Amino acid sequence: MTKLEGLQAILNELSSHVTTHGQLTMSTEDYVQKWDISRVKGGLMFGPDQSHDILFRAKLSGNLINTKGVGMILRTFTDKRDEVSGLPIKEIRSYFVFVKPHESKVEWHQFTADETAEASGVDPDSGKILPMERAVVFCGP
Repeated sequence: MTKLEGLQAILNELSSHVTTHGQLTMSTEDYVQKWDISRVKGGLMFGPDQSHDILFRAKLSGNLINTKGVGMILRTFTDKRDEVSGLPIKEIRSYFVFVKPHESKVEWHQFTADETAEASGVDPDSGKILPMERAVVFCGP
């Protein structure tokens, strides 16, 4: 798999879970950025317009070249509603995307639902357990 094929593979994975809209949090060792995602004719749009979509793709490529990897949390919104709160049910998935050393191939790993739930349930600054959010389903392979 070439670098371009690897980038397209993770974008295809993300696309397979976004029915209408969502949010992608992308983090490296230096920063965290959130990107709104919309399903548009022909695929996904990252950000409010084409220029932001191009910027997202450039940042993803640049981050993979210049860092040890990119962590991603994909939050998508379903048409289902939580019976108690009435809130839309959200699905959360997490990934680690990296360039394989000495091969210049982009590869990715999806974390399990349990790993994603565990990571989401701890405050990163204090280490304290956070209350579980309503209307959330953690997903994984």
